Amino acid sequence: MSTPLNELQTNIQQNQNDMQQDDSNSQIVTEILKEMSSTNTSQPRDIINDQQQMYINDQENHINRQIDPSINMSINDNLRNIDIDNSMPLNIEDTITVSTKSKTETILEKLKDPIAISLIVFLLMSPPVKKLLSSYLPKIFSDGVKPIVVWLSIFIKSLTSGLIFFAFKSVM
Repeated sequence: MSTPLNELQTNIQQNQNDMQQDDSNSQIVTEILKEMSSTNTSQPRDIINDQQQMYINDQENHINRQIDPSINMSINDNLRNIDIDNSMPLNIEDTITVSTKSKTETILEKLKDPIAISLIVFLLMSPPVKKLLSSYLPKIFSDGVKPIVVWLSIFIKSLTSGLIFFAFKSVM
């Protein structure tokens, strides 16, 4: 189908009118978008400024409460309100107990644990204890055993010495 020429002219004019209307609509849309973007950027700044202002006000309130004499008293004011009873003398020597030990006592106190450990190990490594252990557990404590078994016997002796030391510390 073909379009007659006079109708074609009319269609072209209508299209031009529509395009002009579209241009005006696009201008309106552009203006609205510009307004929206300008208000959106200013709005967060206002929120930030409001938050800053609230923080500053809060800090000022804290400072005012700290300075207020009805809330916080100065040190001198506290001392004026204390009633001191002068009838009872203060005896500092009664409240403080000073332990005065001689140097030999302090040295013996510090050396008690190492001496106890040394004695326990000495007793466990002594020949009579070794004979006693090898008579009860010959596969572990006799002389002709494998090296791994020797380490096992050393571990058992150290465990035994630890238990003896624990018992010694519990008693003393």
